[in-house]
Amino acid sequence: MKCPNCNNEFPLTWKRYLSGPTGTHTCPTCRRKSRLSFTRKYVLCSVVPTGLIAVGFAVFFWFMTKGHWTSFFYAVGASLVALPLDKYCDEAFRPLEPID
Repeated sequence: MKCPNCNNEFPLTWKRYLSGPTGTHTCPTCRRKSRLSFTRKYVLCSVVPTGLIAVGFAVFFWFMTKGHWTSFFYAVGASLVALPLDKYCDEAFRPLEPID
């Protein structure tokens, strides 16, 4: 990621990713806040993890009413795939923009 205020490049670590669920991040150099912007590439990239989680939980609740636990493992697996993919999409396709 590249800070729009001071042009410092820094990685999107798991700590930064999990502590900024709304897409707001603080530059480690200038300490100014900026947020991730939405791009078409990000929207296309985020459809996959969102779809996996939505389908996983829908299947989970459908099977839970029938007494099957296999859907629970699918939902957990979908989340484990979706989070790293979303983190990658954030870093690759969402540039930072300054917060006024």
